[in-house]
Amino acid sequence: MGSIEDCRTRWRLRRDEEEEPTTYRNDSSVRLRFGGWEQEYIDRCLVRRRYNQSLWLVSVDESYRELLAPVNVSNHYEETRVTIVVPKPVLSEMSTFRFDIKSCSERDCYDDSRAISSDEFYVQALSTAPRTLGSSSTEPLEPEEPPSGLSPGGRVGIGIGLGLAAIALGLMGFLYLYRRRRRRREIESYLLSAAAEETTVTAKATSEEATVAEMPASNSPEAHKRPIFEMEGQEQHKELQGSLPASEMPGSQPAPAELAGSPHI
Repeated sequence: MGSIEDCRTRWRLRRDEEEEPTTYRNDSSVRLRFGGWEQEYIDRCLVRRRYNQSLWLVSVDESYRELLAPVNVSNHYEETRVTIVVPKPVLSEMSTFRFDIKSCSERDCYDDSRAISSDEFYVQALSTAPRTLGSSSTEPLEPEEPPSGLSPGGRVGIGIGLGLAAIALGLMGFLYLYRRRRRRREIESYLLSAAAEETTVTAKATSEEATVAEMPASNSPEAHKRPIFEMEGQEQHKELQGSLPASEMPGSQPAPAELAGSPHI
């Protein structure tokens, strides 16, 4: 089995003549895919892991000799892809970008562990995103995740949810005001009924007092004098009748003589 250096020099990338290498401009962040290697080359130089080593993209330029981003090797429909994300700070500072893929242990990479050099393959840009200015520090840069924005369907769903929430709040407010107004009407109706009933009771009591005032008092002197006078008159009438002669008393006169020939009744 050859060394990693043999991997770099023995199998070369077959690049089409019509296809131009990708250039890196400082106005975009690019997700990259490296392809075109033979499967044997990939198995020996990219997929192989020795001593817990992994593949990393390392800059060749003087300003970025540090570790930049991990390399992801995956199989997709029987096609092996090596995918990385070039850090945005690198693209924001440089007009071109040259790099190697090396086998590294943690953050230690050595020149003799280089697996692929930037002059051996071409790069295809899969997607672009707005540039974000970053620091130009010499510290190793961690890979950044691609921007994850909301899809149109997600925005529509959020809009519908906010609309339904607003409608629900409006209905709750309307029901609260309706119940409060209805309760106030019930209280006012009860107060009016109570006032009308109190007025009726007062008027009835006043009429009863007026009727009692018009009746004569049972303890007045005239109420006792009148029966006494009547009794005295009756007694005097009896005395007079007793003093009259029997002939003058009523009923003492003889009956009229009956005429002869008069029919008997």
